[in-house]
Amino acid sequence: MPTSRSTRPNASRLSRNCGTRHRPFEKVGHAALAQGLAHHLGTAVAAILHTSFSLGDAEALPRLLAQVGFRDVVLSHSVKMLRFASPEAFVRAWVRGSVLGRAGVEVHDDVLTAIVREVTAALRPYVNEEGLGVPIAVHLAVGHTTVKDP
Repeated sequence: MPTSRSTRPNASRLSRNCGTRHRPFEKVGHAALAQGLAHHLGTAVAAILHTSFSLGDAEALPRLLAQVGFRDVVLSHSVKMLRFASPEAFVRAWVRGSVLGRAGVEVHDDVLTAIVREVTAALRPYVNEEGLGVPIAVHLAVGHTTVKDP
């Protein structure tokens, strides 16, 4: 989790933006992608995508942060718009540059083309002259901790 130095000596601040997992209607892009992945690569690969939202439990996140020493954790919820030039750009970013890529998931060009076609059809209502815009629900967690000297 990214942390940044506070202006207070020996202190650090955490701010973490986490996708939620309990509001699937607020992440239609990822739902469409997960469905395309499941159809073409199997449910195990689709499940890897869902790990991107593993810190999305609004009740568990503050407890997890407290367990690792953060205090005064404040959690806020909002819905953001993810914007991509196209559904294809969205698919390529998530397949090649996200948790899927880091997990070593290899997708052959013909399979990627089929996934792009399926996701593009599913996300057509979210495409306009500016490109793709899909909602995603996120939690922003902010907390503080004291940093021990090395």
